Amino acid sequence: MKHLILLVMALSLDCTMWAEEKNVPLHNNDSSNTKSSNWEQIDRRSLSIDPRATYDASTLYLYAPLEWENVEVTLYDAYGNVLFTEVVTLSPVAYRIELDGFEVKNFMVELATDEASYYGEFSL
Repeated sequence: MKHLILLVMALSLDCTMWAEEKNVPLHNNDSSNTKSSNWEQIDRRSLSIDPRATYDASTLYLYAPLEWENVEVTLYDAYGNVLFTEVVTLSPVAYRIELDGFEVKNFMVELATDEASYYGEFSL
């Protein structure tokens, strides 16, 4: 019985140590877009076509509900220095960027193509 109690306590402690994934609000840079760049507007479409970003303690996850090709992903620090840049294809499967090696706590991510660009800020 003691072993069972210890096992349950160990598992519950282990589960609480996992980092919670948090949302990064992405703002549209295109003020001429039909959906205004005003970030306070809520997307009420049944399937948003806008990209989505989330992060946990060490990883940034980028998604798009439909395949979005030739997206330039740029990660900046709080001073505007480029930490990471790459051209990728976003899809419903997460594109991951490991944040451990950058040794900074405040980031800005920018997603840009010829048609649209989005940015969002977050802190670890």
